[in-house]
Amino acid sequence: MDMLTSRTKASILDLYKYRFVIKQFTIRDIKVRYSNTYLGYLWAILNPLFTFIIYIIAFGLIIKIPTSEYNTDYYIVLLCGIFIWSYFNQATDTISSVLIHNITLLNKVYFPRMTLNLAALSVSSVDFIISTIVLIILFLCIDMFHDTNLLRLMFIPLLYVGISTLSLGIGSILAILKMKYKDFRHLVPMIFQALFFISPIVYTPSLVSKDFIFLYNLNPFVGYLEFSRWIFIHDAHLDILHIIYSLLVSIVISILGLYFFNQNERAVVEKI
Repeated sequence: MDMLTSRTKASILDLYKYRFVIKQFTIRDIKVRYSNTYLGYLWAILNPLFTFIIYIIAFGLIIKIPTSEYNTDYYIVLLCGIFIWSYFNQATDTISSVLIHNITLLNKVYFPRMTLNLAALSVSSVDFIISTIVLIILFLCIDMFHDTNLLRLMFIPLLYVGISTLSLGIGSILAILKMKYKDFRHLVPMIFQALFFISPIVYTPSLVSKDFIFLYNLNPFVGYLEFSRWIFIHDAHLDILHIIYSLLVSIVISILGLYFFNQNERAVVEKI
């Protein structure tokens, strides 16, 4: 236990000493993403804006779907789910690919491999901030906010921290598995597709069969979806226990994921 504690402290100190490297990797990845494009960084705004507008047109004007739990249009309920799912999916997928995408660099120079995970999370966090601003502006344009909603916006950082913690843990585990077993590179998209549909993103909790409600509530992402809708929708219900459960599970998964990554990253890189 003492050895484990010492190694953990050393890893944290290494990350602090290499914080400049995290910043440089973050800047590099953002520049690479928008290099050789005519609109450049403007795509960071246009991508979420276009996505949100498509959902508004499709499910706000063309298709009308009733929502029994919420006294609002379906497209608003949907956007609150798509908004955080996009961040979770992007962040986790990006973190899970850091070793694969940087294998040449890893074999040339030493630096704490976890800096790549944190840089990948930072890049996705920039997209999350932009998407949040775009979504708030859209909701302001359709005049859906009440005073209570504006106050609830203060909880967005907590929502971000929870999802980021979960993404970091899962992404770190998948980063090792993708390197050790190439089949995981094909399996991961299917896993996320399944997770998308077992989470109440495109549907509401009332549609879940009572026979599966216990298994449904074990999914930590359910709490974050409920939290997101409570933040943006005036009369949305919030179960504090669901949020606490999601945060605790996210912390546990993150700790396990970072430990698993630190224990295996050197071995999997040396085998390449």
